[in-house]
Amino acid sequence: MTDTPENPKMKYLKAGLTLSGVTLVCLCLIFAVSGITGDVIARGKINARNARYARLFDPASFDNDPALDCHVLPGPGNTLMEVMTVRKGSEPIGYIVNYSVTGGYSSPFTMIAGVRTDGTVTYADIVQFNETPGLGDKVLRANGSFLDSFAGASLSTRNFNVKKDGGDFDYYTGATVTPRAVVRSTGSMLEKLKNADPGTFPSCGQ
Repeated sequence: MTDTPENPKMKYLKAGLTLSGVTLVCLCLIFAVSGITGDVIARGKINARNARYARLFDPASFDNDPALDCHVLPGPGNTLMEVMTVRKGSEPIGYIVNYSVTGGYSSPFTMIAGVRTDGTVTYADIVQFNETPGLGDKVLRANGSFLDSFAGASLSTRNFNVKKDGGDFDYYTGATVTPRAVVRSTGSMLEKLKNADPGTFPSCGQ
């Protein structure tokens, strides 16, 4: 008894179904790996951003990505400031604020500060600077400890003026303009933030 030759159409159909099955399995594996990898990459980006905020807030103290909870509020002078809310779970523990300093020698420059929900500054630094070398640049961290005086300061505990103007902050002899601008603008930032609900303002990038 001889075997009946397989119908060529059936042969091609079986091969096509087998190939389709293999392709489907491969696609499922690709999507699964892509999903896992995407989550890892996204978490890595969040961790990298949060690491940049480590001087402002202990990374272990919050679990959100503040950059995704960012709103634009009125800032010092006629400027705007970006306020990122730092959260542990759903509860805000503070804010990361990018704001402008006005009243210096040159055009406004930019600072960043961590502010707890009680209005206390955790850390302040200058991120973009335009002041005169040899005078205004004395406020930079590379040139002294002036900015350290903001850590722990709040509107209820400090007068946000330099001592020359009756306030609580030091200044550099012969270079009062920039320290005065930094102190007053930081105080103004805290005033603007004090009674504001950042979530009610436009999101950053809108």
